[in-house]
Amino acid sequence: MTSSIELGTDPSTYDADVVFKGAAAVAARGWKVVRLYGLDEDRTCECGRASCPTPGKHPVGFGWPEQATSDEETIAAWCEGDERINVGLLLGQSSGVIDVECDSPEAEVAARGYGLDRIETPSYRSSRGVHRLFQWEPGFPDQAVVKVDGVEVRLGSGGSAAQSVIPPSMHRSGVRYTWLPGKSPEDLPPARLPDGFRRAMLEQGRSKGCAQQAVALTASGEPVSPGGRHAYLLGEASYLAFREPDLNSEVSCSRIVNILHGLNETKCKPPKDKSEVEQIARDQIEFYRRAREAGRPELRSTDPHAETLARTHRDPWVFYGLEKRDGLWFPGKWRLVVVHGDPKHYRLMIPNPAGVETFSVILTPDEYLSPQKVANRILASTGLINVCDPTPAAWAKVWSGFSKQGTDVRGLQAQLMAGEFLTEEDPPPEEKRYAIVAGHFLDELSRANTEINELAITPGVNGSPKWLWNNGRKELWFNYSEVLKQIREWTCCEVTPGDWRDLRKRIQSFTGEDEFLTSQSSGGTKGRKRYFRWDERHLDALRKLAGVVSV
Repeated sequence: MTSSIELGTDPSTYDADVVFKGAAAVAARGWKVVRLYGLDEDRTCECGRASCPTPGKHPVGFGWPEQATSDEETIAAWCEGDERINVGLLLGQSSGVIDVECDSPEAEVAARGYGLDRIETPSYRSSRGVHRLFQWEPGFPDQAVVKVDGVEVRLGSGGSAAQSVIPPSMHRSGVRYTWLPGKSPEDLPPARLPDGFRRAMLEQGRSKGCAQQAVALTASGEPVSPGGRHAYLLGEASYLAFREPDLNSEVSCSRIVNILHGLNETKCKPPKDKSEVEQIARDQIEFYRRAREAGRPELRSTDPHAETLARTHRDPWVFYGLEKRDGLWFPGKWRLVVVHGDPKHYRLMIPNPAGVETFSVILTPDEYLSPQKVANRILASTGLINVCDPTPAAWAKVWSGFSKQGTDVRGLQAQLMAGEFLTEEDPPPEEKRYAIVAGHFLDELSRANTEINELAITPGVNGSPKWLWNNGRKELWFNYSEVLKQIREWTCCEVTPGDWRDLRKRIQSFTGEDEFLTSQSSGGTKGRKRYFRWDERHLDALRKLAGVVSV
């Protein structure tokens, strides 16, 4: 899909035709497309709410699951008019697909552990990570969303509809959702979930139901028998602790303990020992406190491997490929390519946490010297990697270096410029200076109308390019200064005398000339001008030099 649609990176470049084609391609599979609010040019949500919490991500109107459609005409009608839209995919039985999303580095690690990254299935990138679409199957948990080791599985079941924003929608960050190469719905059908992940999801669906069942049991008024007391109290304690915003407050923790004691006395027949009840509450409070400290607030105590995940907090910079030794940072898997083009630029190569293609971040020399500009470019290019986490100041020290006890510590900026981390390369022909200049000349000279008759014998007004008949020969006449003026106005590119000398020599090497033919003519109202007289041989030379055709 992405091979046939040119995707921008700015909401101001919104193109309704691009959105329609992307949505129609998805609908062609019979999948249900959801109309979402789009983003204004200032990247605010078109829903009109000043502080919309999910700009560009929520459906238009009520009853959106019923309004989801695979009808191309309906989608076309959405894209008409002035309103910008994004599009979502209705998940679950209606479309026959589910969405497996990795919205954190740890989740991507877990996904790789289950082999999800090696499965050929439609996949796309959002601002937070990779989404993989799999087949919906009967017997999946009757829930809207299930978390498996931090991996979010959107099922759209349990009476609660679920949808995911899909390409070519635009995120408020300015990053467009894009299908991974060769992994659009047009390229391949959704795969079945691998057995290991399916088992973990089914188990999680059952264990996550512990808290839900406990809440439902509390509301039902039915007593809890001895065989179900522990699961009931554990579920309630997990439910309460997960939703408590301040687990470092003893007042809040005591409230959870007291509520659990009350439930034990009123629901459990007979009640459990008070010390056991307090231990259940304190254990749950402690778990969720550790999970938050580890940067995993989404974890549930009933998740598979929850204790291990809560104890393991991997530094995001390590996850993004950098290396930490003895408290200092090194490039690790990062690499730098210096491209000696015009102008010179850098390509910062960063491994993709999803295990797919390596990210290539283009930087100017000025940007390379600024840690904040580097961070901005990385985030814009990857849509995933925010090196300013935990703080911009910490990243600035790692990138630029710092002094420690009188010793200068080299930053990544300097380390990448040497040794195994650095590669230098010449640019492709189209990025060389003579190729750029040749391209500008070719563009300007191509403006001349090639359809002429034998009466066309007067040069262009004021020296502009014009095809003429001259002694039975078709020639392109132009004044060099006028062409330079037009190039400057159209491209803001300054062609220097040195550029022209170099280009002239290269063209003459193709045509076999020592000098170009020239003539003097009035050509307009500003006196006589000197005209170059070219033909198709010269334009062919320009095309070759500009890389339009192979040499």
